[in-house]
Amino acid sequence: MDTLLDPRTGDYAGSSTNSLANAVYLRLMTPLGRYWADPKLGSRLHELQREKDLEHVAVLARQYSEQALEPII
Repeated sequence: MDTLLDPRTGDYAGSSTNSLANAVYLRLMTPLGRYWADPKLGSRLHELQREKDLEHVAVLARQYSEQALEPII
């Protein structure tokens, strides 16, 4: 059971949840290795924030997303 996060603000919503959407949000939006409870949780998507919109960046974003979501698939 995780703490519910508001995807619009990224803040805690004050309740607990078991939803898949919350788990996906947590794994995609947390930088890899920065979550105190599980250093393997997170993604590398934050590395692409300042990249130009190129085809290879889209490929990297897909790979990083798949890596982050692999434990829950």
